[in-house]
Amino acid sequence: MVDLKEAEAIAAGYLAQMEADGCPRLQVTKVLEEAFGWVFFYQSHDHLMSGKLSDALAGNAPFAVLRNSGGVEVFGTAMPLDFYVAQMNAKLESGG
Repeated sequence: MVDLKEAEAIAAGYLAQMEADGCPRLQVTKVLEEAFGWVFFYQSHDHLMSGKLSDALAGNAPFAVLRNSGGVEVFGTAMPLDFYVAQMNAKLESGG
């Protein structure tokens, strides 16, 4: 089982990998706790510091760190967050 501190470290590693793959410096902006784990939202550090829309990321899907495994599940952006949370809860309930 993963606790919040471990989930934050996993999320930081996930964002660091995205940066290594060419994304600008990223920063977690919000974390929601759910039954399956934690949902992390992020934005570019430059946008958070400058407030300039030109520094903002677009299409940056939130991701979950799963409580039972520490795995990362990336959500989409086409549907509201509640849709992806419901999918993850259904997966958890079915044992998947």
